[in-house]
Amino acid sequence: KKLDVCGAWTRPLFLGEWEHSTGDDERVFNVQTNTLFVDIRVPVHRDACLKDPECDEATKVRILSRQHAFAGFTVQSQYQYKSNKKEHRNGDDVEKRKFQCFSRTCCTRHHCIDWNYVPNCSQPRPRPNKWFVEMRKGTHDVWKEWAFGKNGHGQHYYMERWERLDSYENKFILALRKKRGSLIDGILVIVGDHCNYIHGRTNTYEAGKNLMTTVGLVDMSLENRQISTARSYIDIEAGHVSIMPNGKWYIDCCTVPEKEGKLMEEFRIVQKGESVKNCLILWPDSTCEWEILECSSESIDDLKAKLFIETLQA
Repeated sequence: KKLDVCGAWTRPLFLGEWEHSTGDDERVFNVQTNTLFVDIRVPVHRDACLKDPECDEATKVRILSRQHAFAGFTVQSQYQYKSNKKEHRNGDDVEKRKFQCFSRTCCTRHHCIDWNYVPNCSQPRPRPNKWFVEMRKGTHDVWKEWAFGKNGHGQHYYMERWERLDSYENKFILALRKKRGSLIDGILVIVGDHCNYIHGRTNTYEAGKNLMTTVGLVDMSLENRQISTARSYIDIEAGHVSIMPNGKWYIDCCTVPEKEGKLMEEFRIVQKGESVKNCLILWPDSTCEWEILECSSESIDDLKAKLFIETLQA
């Protein structure tokens, strides 16, 4: 099923209660296929702070912990509800209630990997991430994300404005997840000439006494001067890749700053039968196998061309 929000998106505005942020505060890359997504958010001031000669190791870890990345599955549905309106006629005191039925596009995201969730140390989300979609009339390139929940004034808890980075028509779509049974989870999604990837946590953690978010765990560890422990909580790597017409794939945003500006490793493909979805993708090396969950290419040759793969892996 095609999602209304399938595409590559940037977020110029977030508004929540009495807080807001813009594209001047965060670099945001949200690549969503019809099944999987990877969402990456990096503070704009990060690199300048990290390059400051007075920035010590503890401060660098604290700055890096303020990044955010998460990935998983998105399911779209239609949310039905009734609007309750009051009417008064001819000045009568008799009140008439008028009910109207409406439908809103609703998306539910189930997170597989989340920067803010550390297994055994963080409180899991009490419910999946759920929000409404309001697409601007007459276009598929701009939409608003409205929180499913509302406050005591009947207002949505937050709103995010999203703008398209890719072309709406005739785009290549690919969704990969690391092969079932892999030690580390991972998701990679491509829409048009934009790619987002994420590798799950490499560390394991003992159950903590106090369940905290990643930021809380990092700050607590730094207060106790446990820099290596603090750094272990931010071991998720996520990046956005721009695909150039010449076949070069450049990492232009990454939770690992030193990888920005470098070329992404090349893909290889293992053919298993004639079907595209039966193939395995090898990346970033031959030990890491990815399964194809969604692909717009109908032939293996077309998939090879889209990924700039010259030969099949034996």
